[in-house]
Amino acid sequence: MIRSYLSAAMAAVCVALTGCSAAHRVDAPSIHLMEAAGYPVLTSAADASQKLTVQTTIALGASSTADCSIVSKVFSLQPPADAGTSQWMMTSPSVQGWQVADTASQLRTEWSAFVAQLAELRRAGCFGAGRSTAVLQQMIADAIPVPSDEALVLRYGFSGEGVADLQPGMVLQVERSVLGERKGRRELQSLQADYEVIAAGDGVRLKQVRAETLHMQERPDEIFALDRLTQNVSHLRLLLQNLTPGTSAQRPPILLMGKEDAALQRVSANVEAQGCEAAKNVAGVQCLTFHEAVSLLVAVKVNRKPVTFALGTTLGVVLEAQGIDPATATLRRLLTNGRVAAVIFPQTRDGASRIVLQGEDEIVGTKLSK
Repeated sequence: MIRSYLSAAMAAVCVALTGCSAAHRVDAPSIHLMEAAGYPVLTSAADASQKLTVQTTIALGASSTADCSIVSKVFSLQPPADAGTSQWMMTSPSVQGWQVADTASQLRTEWSAFVAQLAELRRAGCFGAGRSTAVLQQMIADAIPVPSDEALVLRYGFSGEGVADLQPGMVLQVERSVLGERKGRRELQSLQADYEVIAAGDGVRLKQVRAETLHMQERPDEIFALDRLTQNVSHLRLLLQNLTPGTSAQRPPILLMGKEDAALQRVSANVEAQGCEAAKNVAGVQCLTFHEAVSLLVAVKVNRKPVTFALGTTLGVVLEAQGIDPATATLRRLLTNGRVAAVIFPQTRDGASRIVLQGEDEIVGTKLSK
């Protein structure tokens, strides 16, 4: 009776404070960093067997009557066995399976092909309305065993170069710096704008969170009005600065915008090779070439304080930068389905260095004494 009263009282306090429960709740199975034979894998499955594959049920939505299965060498997906249910069956390498060098070496190629087939199934109506291919991809990546150093590849399709689909928890930063002249003196002129990627309907949009200028009068739209330029689209794909195929020239960063992720996927390869000219007459696609430096950041919280780091930053780097003792550090991760999972890892510098941060991760820990 006393326990029930205290629970109700604490719940009332959390409601009154708004956000208390959200900040501390953990309502999904913990994600564990496991190393079966030296290759670290993140998994929420109780995967202690020696089998090389594992089957995972994932609520992706009721299937249509069309052929909605994907069968490949590394990743396979089967629709619900019973009509009207939403539980799909995903077959993928287990923790042990990822220790096989041949399997691990095929991850990027096989996952890229799997996501392309996932997009085709979505276009065929296999998952119903309301979820983009990127969201489906992330729901699957959240549920299956994933090599820790490839987590961003499976979740965002991001390998550090090439293409990145913008997703909630990311921050797009645009900067321009030039050496100008004012009143006969040379001075550094710069401008910078930061945009959070936030969920909007079944896609995303940009929200400006910072805009600064130094000694510069102009305020170009491609930097300071991206939130307005993208307000009528729901899917954003960033083509990072890269070598133009067949040349030594650097292609500047490009932002593809549209209402359908499938349209962006179809035009991406041509835009990578030819620039925005290749998307000029493609219905439903807008294309913007940046003449500035563009960075992709990840927004996290450290002891409840919002902080941004370059996408690909590890937990170990953050703990060192923030002066936090790894032995006291904990990590909570927001999953695509809205639930929150604790990430369990060896609380050492080496253990923390194995964890690549994702958008909206929450880190808590005690500062090292000086």
